[in-house]
Amino acid sequence: MFNHVDGTDLGESGIAEGVGKAVEVGEDIGAGVGIAVEADCAGEFVDAASDVEDGAGRLGLSGRKEIVSRALLFCGLRLRSSELLLLGYFLYSAALTVAFGLGAASVAKACVVLVVAGAFFLWMGRFRGGGSVLRDWAPPLVLLAAYRELELFAHDVPGHPLEQGWQAIDRVLLNGWHLRAAIESAGWLLPLYFELTYLLVYGIGFFLVLAVFRARRRDIAHRVLFVYLLGALLAYAIIPFFPSAPPRSLYTDSGPTVMTPRRRLNLLIVNDAGVHTGVFPSAHVSSAFAAAWALLLLVKERRREGWGMLVYAVSVAIGTIYGRYHYAVDAIAGFAVSLAAIAWVQLQKARTA
Repeated sequence: MFNHVDGTDLGESGIAEGVGKAVEVGEDIGAGVGIAVEADCAGEFVDAASDVEDGAGRLGLSGRKEIVSRALLFCGLRLRSSELLLLGYFLYSAALTVAFGLGAASVAKACVVLVVAGAFFLWMGRFRGGGSVLRDWAPPLVLLAAYRELELFAHDVPGHPLEQGWQAIDRVLLNGWHLRAAIESAGWLLPLYFELTYLLVYGIGFFLVLAVFRARRRDIAHRVLFVYLLGALLAYAIIPFFPSAPPRSLYTDSGPTVMTPRRRLNLLIVNDAGVHTGVFPSAHVSSAFAAAWALLLLVKERRREGWGMLVYAVSVAIGTIYGRYHYAVDAIAGFAVSLAAIAWVQLQKARTA
């Protein structure tokens, strides 16, 4: 076992010792954000680790998860899987700024985001009873911070070699196969619909929480959000490795010929508030499909919403291509990311069953 507290190797008999050190670090963190760590809870946590020492050699995934679960209870708090996922992404992003050699300012910004997010979730963890409902709505909001953080990795690539190949495929799809003409054959109706689906992507997380509440299954809200967040964050994690510009800015001749108020609003948002790091894969598509998989597989009481979300996700994929917010390759990759997200979740579920 590797001790992530001080970077040394622990023998199987050193679990309690390593956990004890983790508690000490936790006490320091708790003090830093104004949260008192109860000594009894910390002692119980170390004792729990001691109880499993004898069987450490036989510990499977469920046993290790139990240790981690008890670790998170040491100060009377329990971070949810969706919260841990977001913190893991912010940690990854901070490490990536160092790996990419982005400079002290970018590294500092990423670290500040990580610390603030950690403090925020620790603070949210203090809510009990009805107040804990606020935690259900927090992850979709924090996801916006993860999206904005992508801007740290933005830089221009001379020649745009990736985009040239992607655009060649899109010309066949939009012009050769007449996708654009088919959408615009009904005048402004379908263009308005696809622009609206693109705009509503920012509210998917909140819709999921509402759907879970309507199904009276608040107990699985964090699991549903985990799938949705994993679909979005996996795309965010890949984007810095494929710096690229959207087709709407590079190939203006291939854009929609029908202008609607919704398109003007979308262009205003993506141009002024969007990130300019890359477009591959499409997080719009990955998050929409991940939301559909979450509803269909986890909230079986609301299958109607699940199938509706799947239709919506397909619409988002088509809309991103038609509106030139993404290339077709981005949409396909986003769909693949969503499949990877739900496959991983289902695999973990099977392993712990």
